Amino acid sequence: MLPVLAVAAVVWARSTEDSWRRATLDEAGYTTAWAPNVAMLLIALTIAVLPYLVLPMASSGLAERDGDTLTVPTVLGRRSVALVGAQTWRARMPGEVVGLQVVVVTGSTGWVILMASEAWLDPGQTPLGDVGEGDQNSGRNVTFRGWALMLAWVLLIFVGFGIGGSVAGTF
Repeated sequence: MLPVLAVAAVVWARSTEDSWRRATLDEAGYTTAWAPNVAMLLIALTIAVLPYLVLPMASSGLAERDGDTLTVPTVLGRRSVALVGAQTWRARMPGEVVGLQVVVVTGSTGWVILMASEAWLDPGQTPLGDVGEGDQNSGRNVTFRGWALMLAWVLLIFVGFGIGGSVAGTF
């Protein structure tokens, strides 16, 4: 629903551009018109949560493991991944407050992205630590991947915000 609202707000801002370009400005020099401000807010929110809307992503707390099958409810529906022969790709997101971990599990029957926080894991516990290869998923590699993911996400937000703002006519 959020992407639909964002697209509608961009169309609204673009179609009413002539009227809001003549609107008064606040003390900081920004328009007081609703259309461009709502459009930019919805663009920013949509881009910020885009990975959660279009990828098979879920909390590890919702994942159910039944033998060698992992089942996870995502926005794309329930995903099941066979864990026999599955591979994991791990990243530890920067910051010590929640200890957020990203685990991509790829098996013969599909793939899923799990988000786990040390807030709901036991100390030293790794989600699906018994799945995949451990050497590639430890130490500096995992920390570097977290920083790389964070940087990619921030770049996605800036690029999406710029493109959306240009389409809406605000830039």
